[in-house]
Amino acid sequence: MATFKSLPDAHTIASRYDGRLPVYLESKEDAQVFAERWFNGSRDTLRFIAADQVGTGGCQGVIQQVAQDRDAGLAAYGIVDRDVLLGISCPDLFFFPEENTPHIPWPLPPEIIVLDCWEMENYLLDSEAVETFQADEQGRSKWDSGVVLETLSDFAQNLLGLMAANLVLMTYRKESLSPLFEAAVLEPSREKLTSHLSTKISIPDINTEGLFDQYAELIGETVPTTSADFHNNWEQLRCRVDGKMFLTRFFHKPGHKNNLPRFHLATRIKEQNRVSPELTRHIERLVDIANGRSPASPQISPHQSP
Repeated sequence: MATFKSLPDAHTIASRYDGRLPVYLESKEDAQVFAERWFNGSRDTLRFIAADQVGTGGCQGVIQQVAQDRDAGLAAYGIVDRDVLLGISCPDLFFFPEENTPHIPWPLPPEIIVLDCWEMENYLLDSEAVETFQADEQGRSKWDSGVVLETLSDFAQNLLGLMAANLVLMTYRKESLSPLFEAAVLEPSREKLTSHLSTKISIPDINTEGLFDQYAELIGETVPTTSADFHNNWEQLRCRVDGKMFLTRFFHKPGHKNNLPRFHLATRIKEQNRVSPELTRHIERLVDIANGRSPASPQISPHQSP
């Protein structure tokens, strides 16, 4: 059993005697959404912690903090964006469910939950919540759901190149494009984007243009092309897009540096009872683990239902 001398810091000591199961998230904003808006009913059982408030943020910060706690004898779990799989050189797993890639061993420990979607912002891309916010902000009636889905899908189509470029950069562990990269242009040209990639990734024998085209095609496969497809494809599409880039550009107003209504959307999603079933399953499983109703060791990765 770990002693006080072996516990690494005051935060870990507090976690031991807090009585709740620590669950690390990538940022302060993520932790606020989980703890204050979507899963506030679980706060007596789970302690949602932003990795960047106790150490390094992002997916690697979550992984490191969970490992540190467990090395100190504490049960701890982490929730990370799916783009972590690009950063650890597993692009096939990023795009395809594990059941379709059985030849690739799962690269992360079972206590790290990898989301189905690109990042947390994707779960804010709820068409009803987005339209409710837009209608309130603009002082108009809500649009028909079909019109809303078509608008969102068209916007995603315009971002295909930007998103593909980000995937290439993340695959080679380079800094992602700013969400407002070439903000004055709705759809930057392929030449502009591939030129940017060639300056950022100077690795011999790496065909960045070919990889860019491949990623653009994989994302584009989920973009609806007819009105009949909008309702069926939106849920799949909103998981594949770069959520932060989509929301930042969708709500961008010239002269406003950061106009992402993260918490407004999160509140509306909760009020409309539209929190992602995937996220709800993960939290319910963690609550069961904290209460001793479920084994703490089995893998709870995204495609294994609790």
